[in-house]
Amino acid sequence: MRRWIVCLLLGALAAGCSRAPDEAALRASLETELATRLPGLLALADVRRMGSAPDAAGGRIVYFRASLKLVRDHDFAAWAGPGSAQLAAVLGAGPKGLEGIVKGGNKAGSTLGVNGTARFREAGDGWTFVAAPAATAAPPAEAAQDVPETRLDRLLGAINAAARVSETAMKPPGVLIVEQELDDAWTRIQGRLTRARAGYALAAGPEDGEYWRVAKAIEAVATESELRTTALATAGSLDNLRLLAAGKVALVLVQSDVAAAAFRGALPASADVPTLSGLRALGALYPEPLQVLARADAPLANLADVRGRRVNLGPEGSGTRLAALAALAAHGLAPADFAEATALAPGEALAALAAGRLDAALQVIGAPAAQIQAAAARSPLKLVGLADDAVARLVKAEPAYVPYAIPAGTYPGQAAPVRTVAVTALLAGTDALTAREAARIAALVYDRVDYVAAGSLQGGLIGRAHARDGVTVPLHDGVLKPPETH
Repeated sequence: MRRWIVCLLLGALAAGCSRAPDEAALRASLETELATRLPGLLALADVRRMGSAPDAAGGRIVYFRASLKLVRDHDFAAWAGPGSAQLAAVLGAGPKGLEGIVKGGNKAGSTLGVNGTARFREAGDGWTFVAAPAATAAPPAEAAQDVPETRLDRLLGAINAAARVSETAMKPPGVLIVEQELDDAWTRIQGRLTRARAGYALAAGPEDGEYWRVAKAIEAVATESELRTTALATAGSLDNLRLLAAGKVALVLVQSDVAAAAFRGALPASADVPTLSGLRALGALYPEPLQVLARADAPLANLADVRGRRVNLGPEGSGTRLAALAALAAHGLAPADFAEATALAPGEALAALAAGRLDAALQVIGAPAAQIQAAAARSPLKLVGLADDAVARLVKAEPAYVPYAIPAGTYPGQAAPVRTVAVTALLAGTDALTAREAARIAALVYDRVDYVAAGSLQGGLIGRAHARDGVTVPLHDGVLKPPETH
């Protein structure tokens, strides 16, 4: 009897093990995905199946560890792509699932490691690959003084001597100039001391969005230095600029079109953002295309076809909403032309789209976006392009918009590039930051943070090679002519 039970259990286990794709099926599927969505870039050197689990749709998710060989030299930080985010999307890798990507570019023959996932469904006696599911971060030390005390004594002594000479030897205009310069210096010193004690608040965006991931990656490295930053969750670009104007944050992540309009004082009154003539960019981070999403079976050829439908324009106070309204206007559309115009957050909009409560959703975000990847894995979606003449009108009206094509293969089932416009994600502050502060923050952001390792795949595009691309407001003096920062 005991032997019969053991045999029965072993038989059940064997049957259970057979109800999942094997390593050969996994390898074949991954090789096809790489050839289709990243042609001529990577070869699958090795793959090990690490187990599987059922998914919500009744299929199986297979976990794997793979080694990839680079076929040609490639810089995953190049904006022309494909970047780290697209590689992770193709292979179902999580934010920290890629290894071996090198700043400055990888050479042909180099090896990348991937911890990824692949999704399958049963088809007859076998399994069919459907899509890679999107995988879903001690108190800081006191800030070190910038200069030794002995040097500080010398500087104070020199200033004191110069001031006394000015009082006795200069005419009244000269004395006034010295007083004004010393007043300005004291104001800057007080500002820096306050920021050194409290750290630099960095207004990002919604939690788990791309801005948030970038800000958290910066925060993780900044806690190890005197340049402490704190990521703040916000509604997005407009909200960030309101906080900056009120003096509640020192740094913001902001879309380049929103920054340009705020600098010129051209934002609509409803944005409630004052003219920010003191806005200064510390650098560009990565491109952010406007992505128009619809269900895969929707009869929409381009954005003009959303007239009379239910459309999400993005939350009030977000840069997405500003770009969405501009893109719709370029197609001759306004919110009144829709059956319904909603202001849902990105995750809510994607859920409503999948449930059939929306016909289209607009979002400005780096591509591929983890949220969109996850939504497309649950319910088939497609990208809807912009009309060529509308793109031309947008670019002419606002230089912050640049023509952009979302590359084929960015999302599952996307066989061709999709025409749209893109803005640039900027790191910005105001001219209240000193040149030394701006230079040190830029050095931290561009030279010290490994964004991919920290869980920000879009951050993999951040580098000095593109730091001035798409910048729409003046660069800070500390970035243009960086002083000695140590």
